[in-house]
Amino acid sequence: MANAQSPSIKGTVIGSWLFLFLSVSLLLVGITMAIGRNMPAVATAETAMQSLQQFQSWYAVFQKRIWFWGIPAIGLVAALWALWFHGAVRRRIANQPTQKEKRTKTPAPLKDKQEEKPIPARDPDIDKRLFLYLVGMLQREGRLLDFFNENLEDYEDAQIGAAVRNIHENCRKIVDRYLPLQPVVSQEEGEAITLQANFDAAAIKLVGQVGDHPPFTGVVRHRGWRVKKVVLPELSGNPDPDIIAAAEVEIS
Repeated sequence: MANAQSPSIKGTVIGSWLFLFLSVSLLLVGITMAIGRNMPAVATAETAMQSLQQFQSWYAVFQKRIWFWGIPAIGLVAALWALWFHGAVRRRIANQPTQKEKRTKTPAPLKDKQEEKPIPARDPDIDKRLFLYLVGMLQREGRLLDFFNENLEDYEDAQIGAAVRNIHENCRKIVDRYLPLQPVVSQEEGEAITLQANFDAAAIKLVGQVGDHPPFTGVVRHRGWRVKKVVLPELSGNPDPDIIAAAEVEIS
């Protein structure tokens, strides 16, 4: 606190000492001028003895006046200066903030009401494992990969149709469980639709003879699909996530 207040107090001390110095200097100048005004009268006296006696008489009176008026005046000036100096220093100190006030006024860094928990490190293979897990679920429930890898040339269309029905039903359950879908547009396929200037170009793809400026009028060829939500499964602790479906061996 002393370092923070030193510049202000130093200015007060310098100003007060200048005031006292000027007051004493003016008093001394007044004394000198008073002596000077009486010197010519002394110098023009008829005799040196009379001049000396007159000067001694005047100086005795002047000395009494100095003691009667000068010394009390100097004391009064010193007292006034001391009172002013004391009040100025107290005001300076009062206006200076204390270290406690500085700590109080200093805004504390904002902190969350709840301490932030450390974010666990993300597995670099997590996206790969989630993708393979979904494919594995489609294989486990709908035998989708078996269907893709089957040579369909050896089967009749009726046989393929019957197999696809079962695959479609089981795979749809998996999609509805983890990736529930909804159409992008409400119109059915084959119905007319008009697109205004603010349509979402990322959600609706224009094909055919597209004009330069909307609105565009056309027919829905595909309703599109939008994911309602994504349900992330809990991954198993399989040491080899590349195994989508384990081989099955029947022991006899």
